[in-house]
Amino acid sequence: MRTGFVDRVEHMDELRSLVRSRILLRQGDAAAAREQARQAVRILDEVGDMPALRTEEVLYHSAVVQAAAGVREEADALLERARREVARKADLVTDDALRDRFLGQVSLNHAIREGEGFGR
Repeated sequence: MRTGFVDRVEHMDELRSLVRSRILLRQGDAAAAREQARQAVRILDEVGDMPALRTEEVLYHSAVVQAAAGVREEADALLERARREVARKADLVTDDALRDRFLGQVSLNHAIREGEGFGR
């Protein structure tokens, strides 16, 4: 059985890995950034959704790091996972206007749907 404390620790590890990957990429260390992004996705896959960090956020930012590091196939697969997650959540919104806002006006969702940051 999991405890709230264990969940929070795992969440923090996921968040740290994600943030480290973005910092390392900005510093020009694509190899280290790639590994940190992969670590964030591994934790997500093991632990599942966590309240403070959206699944699609981890997938998208990891995809951007992989794309910048030249690992296009992995980046594309992560972006597609992020898109599926956004679509799944959008399907839960029954009001058409709210769903449209969720898809088009939430900046992360818009970036995921448009593939922003992929230099295509």
